[in-house]
Amino acid sequence: MELQELYAIDAIQEDFNPKKLLPILLNDAIFPIPKEQLIIKKSEELMLQVEATDFVYAIEQGVSALVLNSQIIDFVSENGFIGLHHSKQLEHTDFHAVALSKELIVWKFELTDVIAKIMNIQEGYLYHYNYMRLIYDRYTQKIASMGEMNVEKVLLSLRSIALWYGTGETCNGFIKIPTCFTRKILANYMGISRTTLSTVLTSLEKEKQIFTNEQQQLFIKIA
Repeated sequence: MELQELYAIDAIQEDFNPKKLLPILLNDAIFPIPKEQLIIKKSEELMLQVEATDFVYAIEQGVSALVLNSQIIDFVSENGFIGLHHSKQLEHTDFHAVALSKELIVWKFELTDVIAKIMNIQEGYLYHYNYMRLIYDRYTQKIASMGEMNVEKVLLSLRSIALWYGTGETCNGFIKIPTCFTRKILANYMGISRTTLSTVLTSLEKEKQIFTNEQQQLFIKIA
């Protein structure tokens, strides 16, 4: 019997939401696994692999960036995971995570323990499936934006960041970009220079697609 015959897609998304995965990993009543809570300060790094051991970090609070050879390739925020959907570190590359928030609270697990628990709980694979589906959708959107001209690329990237990592704080139909996403961070992620980003932001502000308030917080129009 196929997966869609067992569960409707909407039911999978609701009942096996990735937000529920961390509480399951922390629950020692069923298949307990070793874990450690860490508080990471801004700009401190998290290594995904030490010698032959791969690690998974579950974000409880804050935002982090995934960095490959100084290039930011993704961000991870609350209820997200670092190391759960990434390949092992390639030889001669620097692949790590870095805290963007003033304080990043994470739970540290060994990858083998996480996979074992997911496989040993009833329908655990559906939590992993739904998480991977969401990650795939996010990466697809980023790849699509990379093929756009600078203005459209910046606009699409800012909207995605606001929706994925924002707090939902709005102002007259605009949503705030979290302050940890500095111009330097944004330019790196988008693969453009800070000068180019500043030029595009000025253009978008004239078009009333974005605005900054007195605290220099950036807001973007959604839809």
